[in-house]
Amino acid sequence: MRELQSLLTNAGYPTGKPDGMMGRKTRDAIRAYQKKYELQPDGYATPALLNRLK
Repeated sequence: MRELQSLLTNAGYPTGKPDGMMGRKTRDAIRAYQKKYELQPDGYATPALLNRLK
């Protein structure tokens, strides 16, 4: 989860301090990323999402 949080933040989707927890800021960042790339904005951290950010 920390890696995902760092990748999201580096991509311009701030998650707050990478703490390894799926909090509101992380879920909001995931949804914002998903919306921008026309993905289902469900806010879930999936392996596919992680791979897209790498």
